[in-house]
Amino acid sequence: MAELSYRPWEDGDDLTLLEIWGDADSAPAGQFRAALTPATDANPWRRTIVAEDQGIPVAAGVVYSTKLHPARLWVFVEVAKDHRRAGVGATLLTMLRGEAAGALAAGLVSTTALRTKVAPGTSGAAFAEAMGLGVLQRNRIVEVGPGALKLPMFGEGTEEEAEARVQDLATGSVELTDVVGRYYESVNQSGPELAEPGPSPAHVLGRPHGRPRCPGSCVPSRLAPLVPALLRVKRARSRPSR
Repeated sequence: MAELSYRPWEDGDDLTLLEIWGDADSAPAGQFRAALTPATDANPWRRTIVAEDQGIPVAAGVVYSTKLHPARLWVFVEVAKDHRRAGVGATLLTMLRGEAAGALAAGLVSTTALRTKVAPGTSGAAFAEAMGLGVLQRNRIVEVGPGALKLPMFGEGTEEEAEARVQDLATGSVELTDVVGRYYESVNQSGPELAEPGPSPAHVLGRPHGRPRCPGSCVPSRLAPLVPALLRVKRARSRPSR
């Protein structure tokens, strides 16, 4: 392997890296890939670095701030499989730490402490442990099988009433945003990680300014995937058995 070169993120790097990396090995890694974007100095502060092998991007890392977790910066590093265990990831992480230190000195961020999210048994988990990152919080995924819970009935139980009710819940009601906000706050009490006095429910739902991103009634971006699923469940319930 030739000596690698390092540079800031450029437009088009995502397409090249996705082709080289292939599918993400975990849900967190797939989500973090969306954070690989050009540098910004505010809202959020972000620095992204790419590693090139003979002019071809093979690895990248990003460090950035968030409003909900101001006590730590999020960090993510991914390296092509055929370039791993060669110090590339460690070099990127060291460079990202340097960027954070410079931003702290310049008053662009309030911390250099880092956090990330990994799935057990993945290369990301092994890398985080090797880099000395400890456990802040563990998440549990609960899968509810079909028929495990009794489906609610709205009004007379018609599909139209169910669809209208789900749409009402998904268009940014005060009750829904309040519940999501309180839930998010309750599961992030493992340390001084959460912004005080707590997250804005609208921000958690993807509406940081408290108003929809589209004219009229719309589904908050982070809840949009739930609506079709809920409607499919209701439609399945409404179909007569054969």
